[in-house]
Amino acid sequence: MAEKRRRKEKNFLIQGSILAFAGVITKIIGAVYRIPLMNIVGTEGMGYYNVAFSIYTIALMLTSYSLPLAVSKLVSARVAVGQYRNAYKVFRCALSIAVIASGIISLVIFFGAEFIAGTIMAMDMSVYALRVLAPCIFVVALLGVIRGFFQGNGSMMPTAFSQILEQIVNAAASVAGAYVLLKMGMEIAGTRGDDSYGAAYAAAGGKDIVLKSDGSQLRSYCYCLDCASAILKVLIKGENKQAYNICVPDSVISIKQLAEILAEAGGVKVVRGEADMIEKKGFNPMRNSSLDSTRLLALGWKNRFDAETGLAHTVKILNEIKTVVGDGMDE
Repeated sequence: MAEKRRRKEKNFLIQGSILAFAGVITKIIGAVYRIPLMNIVGTEGMGYYNVAFSIYTIALMLTSYSLPLAVSKLVSARVAVGQYRNAYKVFRCALSIAVIASGIISLVIFFGAEFIAGTIMAMDMSVYALRVLAPCIFVVALLGVIRGFFQGNGSMMPTAFSQILEQIVNAAASVAGAYVLLKMGMEIAGTRGDDSYGAAYAAAGGKDIVLKSDGSQLRSYCYCLDCASAILKVLIKGENKQAYNICVPDSVISIKQLAEILAEAGGVKVVRGEADMIEKKGFNPMRNSSLDSTRLLALGWKNRFDAETGLAHTVKILNEIKTVVGDGMDE
């Protein structure tokens, strides 16, 4: 009897050591892979990632928090009295719950990513990170049930192995995915020929704004705060199945006018440059992309910023960011 007890205690110590070792390895991998990830996506990208990850963490709490522990306890209680069939029933029941709960949450986050990122978290660009993380909720919930089942049977090796493997895959996918998606994003940004963002950053960086077209293309301008108030107005008073253009009627300006306003706000000049063949292919062929906001105005919405005021605010904010993060924006 005493020998059996010693053997049980020794086995418990070994199993606990395996889990502890796996925990240390996963923590080290988790700390190390964030270094190249940070170097690839930068501070702004990590900001988007952290916003998405906070939603991901809440989703995990709703779908798989303490699930491995609960399954382990229920399974071990039945295995201890020889009820192996009932232990398997617990496993199947927990697996069904995990599939349904995590599946629903994953779908909600994937298809509702734009609403969550743009409306709830007020950070539109986090939508891509949210959609990448959404399927992971389903996978983690299933792994949690499987780990709990093996733990309930007294075997910690599958749990330890899966934790390490999960972290390795997570690290490799995060770094590789960040590199590929960043490259794609830069290519898309470059081919859209959007002079406004480049001009805004140039003005904030103290550099002359290079205009690589005649700048006669007309665009509708609307400051971000006015956009937000317009969206709220449409959500509250808008009609179903109606389209509402968000724009300021008296802020239809050309690209050249936009560049000149930014240049004045940033204390720089607008200079002409020649676009190469690749850049010309990315130019928007539409000469007039202004929008009609008649329906929006009928709801009682009014803008607070015109183009001059809004663009001046933009340059001011970018200058403040530059002061905080250093001269990286000039590069």
